[in-house]
Amino acid sequence: MKNRMQTLLLMAITTGSLLFMVSCDTVTEPYYSAGDTGPVDTSSVQKVVLLEDFTGIGCNNCPAASEVAADIADTYPDQVVTVAIHAGHFADPRQIDPGGVDYRTEVGTQLYNDFGFSSLPNGMVDRVEHAGSQVTSVSAWFENVASQLELDAVADVQVSSTYEESSRTADVTVGIEALSVLPATAQISVWLLESGMISPQKDNRQPGGKVDDYVHKHMFRASFNGAYGDVLSATGMAEGESVEVDFDLVLDEKFVAENCSIVAFVHVYDELTGERTVLQAAEIHLGD
Repeated sequence: MKNRMQTLLLMAITTGSLLFMVSCDTVTEPYYSAGDTGPVDTSSVQKVVLLEDFTGIGCNNCPAASEVAADIADTYPDQVVTVAIHAGHFADPRQIDPGGVDYRTEVGTQLYNDFGFSSLPNGMVDRVEHAGSQVTSVSAWFENVASQLELDAVADVQVSSTYEESSRTADVTVGIEALSVLPATAQISVWLLESGMISPQKDNRQPGGKVDDYVHKHMFRASFNGAYGDVLSATGMAEGESVEVDFDLVLDEKFVAENCSIVAFVHVYDELTGERTVLQAAEIHLGD
């Protein structure tokens, strides 16, 4: 079947709404096309974890947290997708530079609020509850990622993309194959990340408490399809069933295309139970 996915014009939107007082935590170490169904060999598909690092330029301890995320990705090559999401009080540029760039986004702010974040740095590992909360401290990230990687992959996510420079349009195709039964609440989300932005960042480990030329990496810039994506199938997906979904996005003029990547992930979004678990993630460089 075919359902038209709406083309989204990317806008970098700053958030001027009232943000509650929080603390800065210390870091202690489209188109759908359906494929055939049938049994599939899952042994060759690795589980890939999504690590969402909620951060801010005014957060003294966030650079140390980003280093932990990088260490985790290095420890588990090709099995961890890290995303830095600027949101909350400490992401307000007035915390460090009144005239500085604002890296907050509408989607990032919605996720920050929906999941009940109240301080930075904190994050989520596959949006799974650990010790009773989806929001976890940096000190728990390594253990939680290792725990998720013990699970078998339940979906195979393959991503390809092209970039048209004249129109600044990114076209993305995501292929999803169910390696086991996926529920009707399974969604696909597609995000744009960018690395290489240079701007001031608070860091209590540095003289003066900040770095003027801090290099930001893996930053969430925009979503191709909103905060929680699109339903894969209203009736769920049987083992061996596959779909291919197309998306497109016009990049903001401020974004540097060659520094961008595409992240796609399958996740559960159940409004009745509140489940938000990420099942499988994937990342490619824009244009690959």
